[in-house]
Amino acid sequence: MCSWVVKCPDLTGADLAGADLTRASFVGADLRNATFCSEMFLRSGGTQEPEAVPTCATLRGAQLSDANLSEVDLGGADLSGADLTNADLSKADLTEANLTGAILKGTKLSDAKLKGARGLPPSSGAPSRGPAKVSPKAATG
Repeated sequence: MCSWVVKCPDLTGADLAGADLTRASFVGADLRNATFCSEMFLRSGGTQEPEAVPTCATLRGAQLSDANLSEVDLGGADLSGADLTNADLSKADLTEANLTGAILKGTKLSDAKLKGARGLPPSSGAPSRGPAKVSPKAATG
């Protein structure tokens, strides 16, 4: 398993879909419009139409403190145990994302899509389905 450290913080528009970024460090990185999830089209055989299969980056335990993730599609992504301290996730799509055990202190979640996201505190506007390390002010944006 590789541990990534990104020293060049401008990753605007980067395609990271399907990448294993477990324990990667993106501290202070600008990840606006980066792609973390995409759909692969697979044919199961015969004459069937291709089936869309989502592939998302794995960001378990990633260091994303102070990162700009505004308007980024992280739907279905695994952010369990990630450090999102003071990260900007405003208008981000976190639909069905796993944030269990993520550190969300000071994280901006204003106008984020949180439907089905796991591990969020009750004050975030989404049902909590697991513990998260967060202060009550984290989800106020």
